[in-house]
Amino acid sequence: MKRLTLVLLIIKGAIVCAARYKRPNILMIYADDLGWNDVDWHDETLRTPHLRRLAFDRHTVQLDQAYVNQLCSPTRSALMTGHYPHHIGTQKLRDLGYNTYLVGKWHLGYCKYDFLPSRRGFEKFRGYYADKAGYFNHSRDLWKGGLVARGLDFFTETWNTSSVPNWSREGQYSAEVFADESIQLLRDQPKNHPFFLYLAFQSVHAPLEVPEEYVRRCDYIERWDRRIYCGMLNALDEAIGRVVKALRDLDLYENTIIIFSSDNGGQTMAGGNNFPLRGNKDTLWEGGTRTNSFVHSPRFIKRAAVRQQLFHVVDWFSTVLAMAGQNISKYGR
Repeated sequence: MKRLTLVLLIIKGAIVCAARYKRPNILMIYADDLGWNDVDWHDETLRTPHLRRLAFDRHTVQLDQAYVNQLCSPTRSALMTGHYPHHIGTQKLRDLGYNTYLVGKWHLGYCKYDFLPSRRGFEKFRGYYADKAGYFNHSRDLWKGGLVARGLDFFTETWNTSSVPNWSREGQYSAEVFADESIQLLRDQPKNHPFFLYLAFQSVHAPLEVPEEYVRRCDYIERWDRRIYCGMLNALDEAIGRVVKALRDLDLYENTIIIFSSDNGGQTMAGGNNFPLRGNKDTLWEGGTRTNSFVHSPRFIKRAAVRQQLFHVVDWFSTVLAMAGQNISKYGR
């Protein structure tokens, strides 16, 4: 139980207050391949003002020693199940009465319907199944000594229904698309019912693609891949800012806990940077496994703090269940 006690202490205010008041909404935002040095409070040449505002707000707890697995799928499976990646499970907040939504990247199986988000605890899904896709065409390219095939990877699901391909977003940038889809789900969300929204952005995973206006904002960066990457970060940041603004406009912000993290470290061969940490994505050094992570809650966190305790992605499962009001005193036994 020592591990569980530590988990509860890390975000103590959010858990204790959630148990006393009505159940909070939970917005979990995941970036993809975001490096330790890929936020503007670590690298001042970048532009992530919305994230910085959240991270350093008085209602935020930063998790300075937060770790994940070194690749996408192992981290996302641990996040959804609370087990290390060799276990299989499912997301359980729907069983607690939450509306559960997923927007963005799944990457946890799609070879048959039983592996899709709508069969794994999510009522509604808007996004893509594989590890990566085009940011504008939302398609997956298959290569074997050259381009073999290209197919759409953007789908819509509702609880326990078939997957429906969505062609309506072709040409629109994915960060903006995922913000739009999230905001629409929030608008449709009943005000008196709690929700869990897992917003899993494609950014900043390769390929390096972003509208030209964002590249121009970073034209002072000489290295071309880092310049495009900077633009992708800025687009991601603005999308997050739009979703947070929607929470405010819809009177959902005060009772929402916002969690931010990444699935692994940055890919240095595709614009990412983990300085001063050693290694990058797909390595077990800190550059591949240590993330920028924080919890923001205007209602439940009253004083800013930086936690130095070790926190791993498998800990989110029990922590979020506790936030939702479940008694987890015997969790893990």
